[in-house]
Amino acid sequence: MSSSAKGQKIDMGKAVKMVERRLLSGKPIALPTVSPIPTSPIRRRTRSTGNVAEPLVSGPLNVSLNSAKTTISPEQLAAAATFSPKNGKLALELDKKLGDALRANAREYSSPVRTPRIEIVNHTTPTVVPSEDSVGVDDDKLASEAAKAITGNRNVVLTPKPVTPGHHHGGGPEDGREGSRRPDQRRL
Repeated sequence: MSSSAKGQKIDMGKAVKMVERRLLSGKPIALPTVSPIPTSPIRRRTRSTGNVAEPLVSGPLNVSLNSAKTTISPEQLAAAATFSPKNGKLALELDKKLGDALRANAREYSSPVRTPRIEIVNHTTPTVVPSEDSVGVDDDKLASEAAKAITGNRNVVLTPKPVTPGHHHGGGPEDGREGSRRPDQRRL
């Protein structure tokens, strides 16, 4: 994509009057011109992006899930945002970083999934601890609701989403949080 070159445009109002006055003179008529500000794809793109990007980062996004409330900062919103062409305009898309930011800001938005495990009780007795489902946030629903809210009241209300073992975000030993363990991992 390249910027438009500066050009000239005939000033139609002045040109009509000039032609009316000098048409029968038999001499060439120099038409008056103006130099318009070029509108390039880059300029249109910047304007389109600004119409969405500026509201996106104009303040925090308030998120409620049952009684839990938190905010997602403008920096976190910007990190989750991308723009892509849609119907001749640039459309905002929010990715999973938005859900990650929500979970980082408020741990109560998701409880860890626990897979079934065997624990050794009193150093001798194996005990089976059943799996426990969890509650989480639907990242796609969060992104969709957030995209609508950024140009409105900046509030998103979510319904908890059940998460079953094997289908969760975070909560595993690899991210430092209590959560699911493979059956061959012993809890100490």
